Amino acid sequence: VKKSESITRHQTTNPIKTSTSSPENEIGNWKIYRNDQYGFEFQYPSSWTMDDQSKNYLGGFYIELSPPNPKPMTGYLTVQIDTRTDLNQIRNLYLDGGYAEKVVNLGGKKTYAYTRDNTTIYYIQLNGKILLVDAHEKTTESDQITSTFKFKN
Repeated sequence: VKKSESITRHQTTNPIKTSTSSPENEIGNWKIYRNDQYGFEFQYPSSWTMDDQSKNYLGGFYIELSPPNPKPMTGYLTVQIDTRTDLNQIRNLYLDGGYAEKVVNLGGKKTYAYTRDNTTIYYIQLNGKILLVDAHEKTTESDQITSTFKFKN
């Protein structure tokens, strides 16, 4: 600016919106998976891939979610209908296998969580079926995904 030029300043009445990166904001931009047959939904990062392997699975429903460039057996999540229907049999299997059991609330449903090392497996009773959510080598993203589960019943 030359000394002879005047500078005019304008004050804006509309504040500039800045975006902050927080897990809640990130989740708001995620994809939604909805399953009307079993009455649940959850959100997952749009950068993750979903592989529906249901047609090859005896339980009739099996999907796998993977982060971009996954490391083997790390950070991915599977959601499936367990072929077993006896929750006590499942509980005994995990407890005998050295897993710690904790009853938690997942999407408003009583859920059994089994944890060993850095893996947590959730079991939820759904209309006579058992939904299994397996977080292999848990990450922040897999915890965020499980926190978004919602159930119709």
